[in-house]
Amino acid sequence: MKRVRRLMVKKTNTNFFRWHVNIGITIGAILSLFCITFPSLSAPPQTASASQSIFLEAALGLPQISLNPTAGYAGENVLVIGKGFIPGQNINFSVDGSSVLSYLSGWDGRWPVISETDGSFGSYPPEKVICSVPNLPGGVHTVAAQDEAGDLATASITVLSKLTVSKLQGVSRAQVSATGSGLQANVGLKITFGETQVALTKTDPFGAFNLTFTIPLLPLGNYNLAVSDGTSSQSFSFAVLSNATIVPSIV
Repeated sequence: MKRVRRLMVKKTNTNFFRWHVNIGITIGAILSLFCITFPSLSAPPQTASASQSIFLEAALGLPQISLNPTAGYAGENVLVIGKGFIPGQNINFSVDGSSVLSYLSGWDGRWPVISETDGSFGSYPPEKVICSVPNLPGGVHTVAAQDEAGDLATASITVLSKLTVSKLQGVSRAQVSATGSGLQANVGLKITFGETQVALTKTDPFGAFNLTFTIPLLPLGNYNLAVSDGTSSQSFSFAVLSNATIVPSIV
């Protein structure tokens, strides 16, 4: 039988504080949990009715989330586990205040993320809550999870820098593409091939770049292909191959 994800929760606009009292009464194997609503100290005495109360299946602590891993490259997926949220609520995710792709992945497909009856999400295998690391400058950023009631939890993620080239060997005058992400935003980059500068570019506001350059005319051998922002650099070993063609002999 498929587990029910949603818990119907009735909300009201009252000037009440919610006091959650976790009362565990064990009778045989039965555990009963209650949520009791008390009137605000500043409000006149009122009688709490059913429409002014929210009954939960578990007493909730402060909302919390954890990430695995806590560092990654742009476009990679991160698993998120949360607890302490109001049950039956849609959970929205953001990084540095901007919404990010997120979903609940399970044996039966992808679903919106909804808190379970115990206020958690992503903690019942095989279901997993997945967020995609957005294209952002390298460094530490804030991931936030928020339910419809406004409960919020945050965790930190480190966006790592990544450089790739389309090939690591080729003949002189061949074209090579280079891309990068997770670099610092709006910084100048210099690409050198051996001792020859082959391209200049600049990262965008998200710390990414994409360009194509030409392998210079050089003798055969291995050369250092480097991308530098003036303070740090990353290098690759590139092999320049012969572009000579073999002419078949005539018998």
